[in-house]
Amino acid sequence: MATPSIETARGWRGRVMVDRDRNRIGEVVDIYLDNETDRPEWAVVRTGLFGLRSTFAPLAEATEVGEQVQIGHQRAQVKDAPNIEPDGQLSQAEEAELYRH
Repeated sequence: MATPSIETARGWRGRVMVDRDRNRIGEVVDIYLDNETDRPEWAVVRTGLFGLRSTFAPLAEATEVGEQVQIGHQRAQVKDAPNIEPDGQLSQAEEAELYRH
């Protein structure tokens, strides 16, 4: 599976993201592009009981399943990702930290 197109990924804003077992992760609120390839790399997902926390989820291999967006990782792995503020752009250090996780 390939990374989704920019148009496809942008259409995922407002949709629910689920993990590989179809467990709810949260709502997709933004899409981050790779600085070098301009391909959709990460989704900012609003998680938590009241949607108060945001986390980054990788979009490689993400697919549409009905109205939901499914990724190939487990919910716990996404929710335990490093806490990085979604401020419009990931630094190389922040992106490296997410990849290591």
